[in-house]
Amino acid sequence: MKKQITLLFALLFSFAANLLAQKEARQQLNFDFDWTFSLTDSERYITQPFVKGECVEVQLPHDWNIRQEFDKKWGGAVAYLPEGIGWYQKSFSLPASSRGKQVRIVFDGIFMQSDVYINGHHLGHRPYGFCSIVYDLTPYLKPQGEENFMAVRVNTTGGRPRWYAGAGIYRHAWLEVTNGVHVETYGTYVTTPKVSTAEAEVSVVTTLKNSTTKEQTISLLQQVRDSKGQCIAKCKSEKLNLAAGGKTDVKQDINIFQPQLWSPNSPVLYVLETIVKVGGRTVDVYNTTFGVRTAKFDPNRGFLLNGEQVKLQGMCLHHDAGAMGVAVPFRSYERRLEILKEYGVNALRMSHNQPSTEFLDLCDRMGFLVIDEAFDKWKSGNSYYTRFFDEWWQSDLGNMLLRDRNHPSVILWSIGNELIEAWSKSDEGVKRAAMLQDFVHKMEPTRQVMLAAQNNHQDKFSGVTDVIGYNYLEARAITDHKKHPERCFLISEELPYYSGAEGNLRSYTPINPWSVIAAHDFIAGGFIWPGVDYLGEAGWPSKG
Repeated sequence: MKKQITLLFALLFSFAANLLAQKEARQQLNFDFDWTFSLTDSERYITQPFVKGECVEVQLPHDWNIRQEFDKKWGGAVAYLPEGIGWYQKSFSLPASSRGKQVRIVFDGIFMQSDVYINGHHLGHRPYGFCSIVYDLTPYLKPQGEENFMAVRVNTTGGRPRWYAGAGIYRHAWLEVTNGVHVETYGTYVTTPKVSTAEAEVSVVTTLKNSTTKEQTISLLQQVRDSKGQCIAKCKSEKLNLAAGGKTDVKQDINIFQPQLWSPNSPVLYVLETIVKVGGRTVDVYNTTFGVRTAKFDPNRGFLLNGEQVKLQGMCLHHDAGAMGVAVPFRSYERRLEILKEYGVNALRMSHNQPSTEFLDLCDRMGFLVIDEAFDKWKSGNSYYTRFFDEWWQSDLGNMLLRDRNHPSVILWSIGNELIEAWSKSDEGVKRAAMLQDFVHKMEPTRQVMLAAQNNHQDKFSGVTDVIGYNYLEARAITDHKKHPERCFLISEELPYYSGAEGNLRSYTPINPWSVIAAHDFIAGGFIWPGVDYLGEAGWPSKG
């Protein structure tokens, strides 16, 4: 009995010590509260607080657009809501525990054309409104105990995407506080190159950063915990030297015996615990949630999950919450997914931009298969992104891949939807699609790539990507499969009941699209447009 009590105390001490080490090594501080906002524009806001009567108090997430008056002149694509420029400000001091640490700001989403300032210093500009944005605050922060001043300018003028995208800092914000030697933000890449019910090989690439002024000798350990928090596997500690200011990728492998495979019916998750030590002291603990599974699209059998054929019974979703706008409460996400799960939905297409991190976390946990989509349009036609594409496409697409690559729910990367380039008889669209796909294959090769093609697209355009999504083109999919049996097909948008005839997607042929999909193994699945009502794409006086 005495031995058992001693062992229990030892385990409790070890657990408490581990929690303390994690807390000291890395902090993620919520940065949502105590902001002020003004729907006016002035350069003095970079360094000077709003004067009385100029602003209102807000908390994040915040969508200013949804509170404005509807006006027919703005058009149905943006739900008849106006464009504009607004500023956010926040004064803050850091806790004593951050002394001597590295501090970064992470914005989960700012729509759009954002400029961020700290204590008068311009941290950066980001036109795209759907990606996460990370800036290093460390060099510009004031000494401990003094207040820092952050200002964020948000500009939705000059053209907006379809459909309603809102305005403002519409997702969460965080402060990341770490030691000088740390894992970079989104700095682990977990893949499962070999999977069976007997054993799974887990491959981990960790990006380490040394922000100190001298070379550091680092020990890096990976261990896997199950849903109960029990350590079930670990790898041998890796030792390396990292130069001052240096950054490096470290690859390690772990084997999990008798793994529980992730699927919609059994969404089992594991946690990879990355432990970084310098001189025997734990300087960082970085946790990554992942699942063990394989996912592949096949030209004959459609979609294969863990080697078994699964039909994608899907819905297309926008990132807004209807009348609540794009500052979506967590419970709204959760409730939506609960209802779709009850309907029998097992797959979601994120139309037409990457969703929030917490949304994908829910998909991992609740068991949804996700198409993660980067763009609606590229640079042809009346696209808001035309002016940004050449300079920003790599950064914006790369952010989606980096941020979302560890989610087991994500089975396919979509590089675009209903591209104007799809109609071009030239090779412009083909070259552009190949350029984007090559980028994805190089950065995140474990998933295939798709784009969604509309009616009357050029045959050569739909032959570029690993998988081709057809919007309302069930009849053409059958014809094209006969011509191109090597291609992988899915119906990326479908009507809830009527089908379209070949060459006429509005024929309203009284055949349920799902009947067509279910009858053909080569069609991986279908996604009803839309799964939930959204703002935009409406004729006055309707708003959604």
